[in-house]
Amino acid sequence: MWDQTGVPGDYSQPNYFDTGLNSNEWTAQYIALRQLREPDAFPAADLVLMRAIAGREGRGHSSSELLDRADAWRPWRAYAAQHLWASA
Repeated sequence: MWDQTGVPGDYSQPNYFDTGLNSNEWTAQYIALRQLREPDAFPAADLVLMRAIAGREGRGHSSSELLDRADAWRPWRAYAAQHLWASA
């Protein structure tokens, strides 16, 4: 992802999207995915993503387990998230 200066940024770092508002990691990842079109953004705490994986694999995953599972999809995790949302 690129910041306003044209220098690559790391949206996965804590406080990258810190606007002083009460936001969390899900919000940051969702903004990166939808608004900034970051192809590797992945809101692992998304309940629909967790349900979609549970439906496919027959067991539930925590958000940290889902994030570990999604490592195999790098650098295209946002596309995997879109696919899972569509399948839910």
